[in-house]
Amino acid sequence: MLSDKLDNLMVALKISSVDIAGAAGFDRSNVSRLRSGSRQIPKESSAAKKLVDGILIYSEKNSLTPGLCSIIEVEENSDSGSIREALNEYLFTDEFISEKKSVRKNKEQSLNTGEQSRNFGKKLDLIMNMTGLINVNLSRILHVDASLISRYRKGLLSPRSNQTLSISLSDALWTAVTKNGKTDELAHIMSFPPKSLNKEFFYDWLFDVNSGESTDSDIIKKLLSKFDAFSETIVMPLPSFTEAAPDAMLNSSYSEYRGYEGLREAVIRFLGNIIQKEKAPKELYLYSDQNMDWMTEDSEFLKKWAALMSIIVKRNTKIKIIHNIERNLSEMSSAIISWLPLYMSGMVESYYCIKPGGERFSHTLFLCPDEFCIEGSHVIGMEKSGIYRFRKEKEHLAFFKESFSRLMKNTRPLVHFSSAYPSKISPNTVYKEYPELPFRNMKVWVSKEAVRISHSASPDAAMIFTHPLMCRAFNSYIKEL
Repeated sequence: MLSDKLDNLMVALKISSVDIAGAAGFDRSNVSRLRSGSRQIPKESSAAKKLVDGILIYSEKNSLTPGLCSIIEVEENSDSGSIREALNEYLFTDEFISEKKSVRKNKEQSLNTGEQSRNFGKKLDLIMNMTGLINVNLSRILHVDASLISRYRKGLLSPRSNQTLSISLSDALWTAVTKNGKTDELAHIMSFPPKSLNKEFFYDWLFDVNSGESTDSDIIKKLLSKFDAFSETIVMPLPSFTEAAPDAMLNSSYSEYRGYEGLREAVIRFLGNIIQKEKAPKELYLYSDQNMDWMTEDSEFLKKWAALMSIIVKRNTKIKIIHNIERNLSEMSSAIISWLPLYMSGMVESYYCIKPGGERFSHTLFLCPDEFCIEGSHVIGMEKSGIYRFRKEKEHLAFFKESFSRLMKNTRPLVHFSSAYPSKISPNTVYKEYPELPFRNMKVWVSKEAVRISHSASPDAAMIFTHPLMCRAFNSYIKEL
């Protein structure tokens, strides 16, 4: 099965869903669904081509090609076409298991699958006992034999690779939980805030969608390590304003910019023009759900962007950004880490959308209200050669301001910055401080609904996390200490 092979390959190469999605140019949730078996794709489809491209591109950029070649059994010095063909065969041909590796692969796969089945079996048995659901009744709902349900509960089998059955099973269990008023009890078992629990989160928990990637505790430890190491006195050398924003870009009259290079020029102009204003704008609105290669693949541009953003926040302009994350803790952590210096300024408000993103089009909107904006909309995969427009017309600016406001109605805070102490932030929230954490520069308070972190560089200020996945991960990390 594609799901098993993809999972084995990613574990062996230590590649996450976020890594492949970033290289392939589509949502991380697509990779997770392929990996869990909840989505199947034909070998000749465009989605299959994107998946293969993503694996090849990421492997080449991170010197993983030798390991990849070893797994898919092709000579390391083969041309790219041969490697691509071998990877296609490995992923999409069920019979592909060589004699020299079949014993080892079958053993590894059976161990991996066996562990997944046991975990699933324990959860299924627990939910069925909690709701009073018996094998016969569940089998009738799913139109399967009752003996199959029995094998699931014993951890002998798992429906994880069967998309239709796994979704139907999860939906049936979720219905039983809600009908029997067991949502709070389930949330306690999952270490999840009851008000935020829904059937999508339940599905991910039931089938360990993120298995094989970094654990919650690993991700939180990395986040805390970055935060602990932060220092206002240690600053990356950045270019000056004149170095970052040449006059030719600032004074451009272009209304359209082409491709990634054009988008970078438009962003330099956008940020530079903001800085040039005698009176600093009160707010900036930033949203983009397209692949971030346009920013990250050019290190020199990234320094210029950081320099200009630093100047903007020092002029007390508040930045509202809607991060593009798909219910994934790793994506959240990466977004927070990359924006950490700006977060520490206290001038950034970050949010995430509670509605899922699309898989056909990507959108970018950077808006300085009533002044100018950058906007672009593309079929996913076309952004690198796309058209990005620099708008100044009042009617357009009013339209995009309203568009951003509509987006904000379907968001929740990802991180917010506060100078208040825990009792003042949420009077009804009971926090516990953990002074024994192995980080010397910060204090951490944790509850089931929120997490507060303060740093010695700004002891009276704190970052507050309320996203349910982040809260659950912090609680998991605390339990493992």
